[in-house]
Amino acid sequence: MKTFARSAALVLAFLAVAPVARAQDDLPGAVVTSLAPLGADQESLLKKFAEENLARLTSDKPADVRRGRSALLKPLGDPSVSVSFRLAYARTLVEPLAALAASDKDPVAVSALRVLGDLATDSAVAPLERGLSSPRPAVRIASASALGRVLETASLRTPALTADRGVRLIAALGERLASESEPLVADALARALVLGLASPQQGLEAVPSAAMSRLSSVVGTRVQGARASKAEGEAEASLTHTLILRAGEGLRTALADRPQAFQAQAIKDAAGFAGDVLALQRRRLVGADIPAILPREDDEAVQETKKAQREKPGVQVATAESVLYFARQALAPVAERPSIPSTNLAQFIRAASTEQDARFDTSALDLIGASGVLTRAPFEIPASRFGK
Repeated sequence: MKTFARSAALVLAFLAVAPVARAQDDLPGAVVTSLAPLGADQESLLKKFAEENLARLTSDKPADVRRGRSALLKPLGDPSVSVSFRLAYARTLVEPLAALAASDKDPVAVSALRVLGDLATDSAVAPLERGLSSPRPAVRIASASALGRVLETASLRTPALTADRGVRLIAALGERLASESEPLVADALARALVLGLASPQQGLEAVPSAAMSRLSSVVGTRVQGARASKAEGEAEASLTHTLILRAGEGLRTALADRPQAFQAQAIKDAAGFAGDVLALQRRRLVGADIPAILPREDDEAVQETKKAQREKPGVQVATAESVLYFARQALAPVAERPSIPSTNLAQFIRAASTEQDARFDTSALDLIGASGVLTRAPFEIPASRFGK
C-alpha cells in the first residue's frame, strides 16, 4: 500500500502543470505556430530538439527528467500551437515515447505518457490505451489522465484527432472502468470520461454522446451490482460513492449547460444511471443497511450515528435527482418543460425515520417503478432493471 501511495503521489506530481523550460530548451515560435507543413530545416530542428529532451527522460537524475518533460510539453502549451506542428511533432515523438511508456521505471513511463496525452493525435492514443492494461496502478492513472487530456484538447483546439478514434478512445476508457478495482485509477478513468462530455470542435460531434452513454452505462452497471453497504465492505462502498458523484456531477453539468450536444439515446442512458442510483438506495433501505432512528429505543448518540450513516446515501440521491431532472428537461417538448417538477427525495433519506423512508420508497417508485417516469416514454427502460 505504501508503495502504491508513493507511486500515486509521483503521478500527481508529474501530471501537474509543467514549469516553464529554459530558453535553450525552446523551439522557435514560428515552428510551433506554423500553419503550413514544416520545411526540411524546421523538421531537422524539431528532430534535434526531440532527441535531446527524450534522452533527458531516461536520466537517473530527477532534475533532468523534469527538464526534458517540461521542454517537450512547452510547445504543446502554446495557445497558438498549430495542428500542422502537432502532427509533425507526433511523427517524431510517438514511437520513442511509446517505448519509454513501457519502461519499468515509473518516472520515465509517467513522463512519456504525459507528453503523449498533450500531443492529442490519433497516433498518440494507442500507447495510452495500452497503458490502461498495465499491472502498475501508477501507469494506469497516468494513462487515464493522459487520455483525458486528449479529450480536453480536442474540445479546446482545432483537433488532430478523428471522430472515429475519439469514440474508440471513449470505449477503451469505459472498458477499463468496468473492471477497475483500484479507487484512484477508477476515479482517473471516470474523470477522463467526464472530460469527453465537453463541447467538441467541428468533426467530433459524436464524442460527447459516446462519453455520456459509456460513463452512464458503466457506472450504472457497477451501481446495479453494488450490494447493500454492510455486505460491500467500506472500501467498495467508498468506491461506489466516488463513482456516483464523479459521474453524476459530470452528467448533471453537461445536461444543464448544453443538452443540445447530446443524442437522445445518450440522455436516456444518463437517466438510466440516475434510476440505478435510486434503486440502490431502495435496496439499502429494504435490507436495513442504513437503519432508521427508533426514537423510543435509540439514545442521542445512536440517533446521531444513524443520521451520519444517511449522509452519503443522501448525497447520492440528490445527485441522481438532478441528473434525472435535466434529462427529462432535455427530452421533453419545449412547451412541457415548465411542468416537469424537481424532486427532493434526498430529504427523506436524510431524515432517517421510518415514516420518511416510506415516503422515499413511494416517491422513488414514481420514478423507477413499473409505471414510473423511467419506464414510460421517452425513456422506456424496463422496470426489471431497477428491481421490485
